[in-house]
Formats: sequence, C-alpha cells, structure tokens
Amino acid sequence: LTGLDSETTYHVQPRGTDAANNTGNGADTTLTTLATTGPDTQSPQISDLNVTAVTDTTATVTWTTDEPATSRVEYDEAGSAQQPPGEGGPNWPWGSDDHAQRIALDVDPAADGFDLYAVVSVDFTGGFEAVGSPGSELDLDSLLVHEVTAAGEVVDVSVPFQFDPDADFDPATDASGEIVLELKGASSAQTLRHYAVYFAATGVAPATPTPADRVVVDPDATDEGFAAVSLATPSGTWWYHVDGGGFSSLVDTAGEDWIGWNSAVGFDGQYRGIPNLVYEGSYFHPGETGHDTTIVSDGPIRATLSTTSPDGLWQVDWDVYPTHATATVVRAPKAYWFQYEGSPAGVLDESSDFWALSSGTWGNLSVDIEEDIAAPEWIQFGDPVADRSLFVISHTDDAAADKYESMSGMTVCAVGRAGLKRGLRGEIRRFAVGVVGAGDRAGA
Repeated sequence: LTGLDSETTYHVQPRGTDAANNTGNGADTTLTTLATTGPDTQSPQISDLNVTAVTDTTATVTWTTDEPATSRVEYDEAGSAQQPPGEGGPNWPWGSDDHAQRIALDVDPAADGFDLYAVVSVDFTGGFEAVGSPGSELDLDSLLVHEVTAAGEVVDVSVPFQFDPDADFDPATDASGEIVLELKGASSAQTLRHYAVYFAATGVAPATPTPADRVVVDPDATDEGFAAVSLATPSGTWWYHVDGGGFSSLVDTAGEDWIGWNSAVGFDGQYRGIPNLVYEGSYFHPGETGHDTTIVSDGPIRATLSTTSPDGLWQVDWDVYPTHATATVVRAPKAYWFQYEGSPAGVLDESSDFWALSSGTWGNLSVDIEEDIAAPEWIQFGDPVADRSLFVISHTDDAAADKYESMSGMTVCAVGRAGLKRGLRGEIRRFAVGVVGAGDRAGA
C-alpha cells in the first residue's frame, strides 16, 4: 500500500475474484500508519581510520561508520587535490542557485614551484554518483568556479579557468579531466587556496560565461619559412616550429624577439632556439625536421603542445600560459640539457644587460658562469634599456652544472651543461621560460 497519510487508521480487507467471476472477501483488519519522522539529514560519522600494510605500490585503509553506508576511498598525490566528490566542502555556504552539485578543490599554490596557475584532476562522474545521480551527463557549459575561504565564504565569483577533458572523456560515463585555475592575486607561503567548482547535468543550468582567450593559437602559422604554431599571449607571442620541435621566436609586447632564430649560419641564426634539448640529432631545435607535433588542447588560459622526436624515443610537452611557457620532458632515454639560446630584447649588450641567479649572484653578460645554480634553480636575463627580463626556471633541484656564456652576440644559457657534457637525466622534469616587464634585478 502506498500514498497513505501518516498517523491514520485504515480498514484493510482482501478481496479475490476467480475466473468464473466468483468473489470472496477475507477478514477485516486495521492498521495505523506511523508518525512522520522526516528525512534523514545526518551524514554517516566515520571513525577509527587506519592505514596499514603500506608497500611501494599498495596500502590498506580501514574505517568504521556509525550506520550502514556505502563507502569509497579518494586519494591523490600531496599538493593540489579534489576533495571527496559530490557536494564538496559540506560546511560551506551554497554559492549558486543554478547548480545542485559542486566539487571542492584545495590548491597548494607552490605545489609545482609556480604560483600563478594550478592544474587539478577532477572527476565529475564521481561527483554525480556521490550525490545519488549516477549516469548524469555533464554539461560542460555549466561549469562555474568560485574562490572561497577555508570556511566557504566567497572571495571571487569569476575565477578564470578552463577544463581539459581526458583522452577517454565521456560526459555520461567518464567525465574526468584537468581543470586549470588562474590564481589571482598574491598567494601566501604554505597556505592552501580553496575553490568550489559547480557543475550540472545537461539542460539543468544556464551556460556560464567563457573567460577571455589569452592564449590565442594559430596552428597554420609560419616563421622564417617553416611551418609553425603561433601562440599570442599578453606577455608576448611564441612561434614553435612543428617539424623541429622548438621555439624559434619569442616576441615581447614591444616587438623585440628574444630568440631570433633564422636560416643564417651560426650564432646569428641557426644556433638559436628553445629548448635545443638533445645534442646528437639536434632534437627539439627549430629549423630541424622529422618531429611530430600535436596540439593537445587549446583553451583561454592554457594551450598544450606535444612533440615526439624523429626516432620516437623522446617526448617534450609544452604548456603555454598568458605569462610563461612550461616544458615537461616526458620521455628521455639518455642525458640531455635544457637551453635558451637567443639575445635579450633582440640585441645582446654586454655592458648593460645582465644575468642574475636565485642565489643573489649577478653579473653583466660579459661574465661567463658555470656552476650548479642554487635551489630554487632559476636565472634571469635582464635588459635595463628595454626594461624587460627573460627567466629560465628548472623546477627540479639537482647537482648538475649549469652555464651561461656569451657567444658572438648570442646568450648560451644551459641548464645541466658543462662544456658539451649533458647533466640532466630522468623523465617528468619541468622547466619554465617567460618574459616579464621589469629590466632590473628586483624584477626577478
């Protein structure tokens, strides 16, 4: 029996009719429905959390709930991470009348050594499942991001972001990918920042505004006669040779090229580029051929390129942001270096241009150096006349030598290089390069 009123007495009598239309009545009885107790609004309480049997690849996690409940374990590497999916931040105020689901993100601004942007893996399918809506189809246009305090109070209702789906993304069955957040304003050291990502199923919430495109990609560009991808950003425009797997030009907002690759032989042309990674074969060097480059994603605040070497053994991915570009060495079968070979603001002036290191050491570009740069490993090349600087960052500290020398009007900045010896090894190493509008050492 359904649809009964609470706290009400009903007479109940069964009646049966056979195939010959003979009807018989059973005994009469009564029932009284119970008083309404209201919906269950109490979350299961979890206690006795234990992590045991930890090995190099596994661990056992056990816990106790105070009532029958389905359970799951969410885990991620330390740093920026999605909280358990679903509503997220259960004690936070709700920030959008148009959305019924959200995911809470805790972001460590210094997790990757660069506190301008954060990249966090998110699972919207898990979010739907956690709030009892399995099979819901994610509406990508519904995504909305708020920055909040640790208590959930809204700080910013218009956080610039983009969502890059995983390769096997499916909006109904596997709505997972990476969300890229711009960390607006200053970040405090060793302090997490908190974000609420609101999302909805198809047809539920209105489309949210798309952030302005600050990494404008032209996949059909040319530079010095070579097929290229150009990426225009507020800090400058990058040109990437798709066959060579390297940047040939980085033109700042004043029109000065900090790389200046061209077909001239030697230091004035063909030796230039970023990252000029592999000496044998000149892999990942503008002007070379045989590399395979793919545009993996193209969003308003990040574009991603992936390049494989002609022999298929090396891979370097580039993430270009409005402020800089980050390289990730994904596959590297042997030692390599990472180089910036170009000229500050187009012309190297040894009398006024300078380098500065993370250690506080500095010198004019007439002074060569060869040493292991102190952590955090970075070097700045400043041009006081142009009032701009280029920086190179190695996000992994190591004991390998690094060098700078001036060669016939070209800077040779090499992370992990001593003479012609390559000192970098290992995969998933990250480097960043960019131009900033400050031409003094304080600008670093």
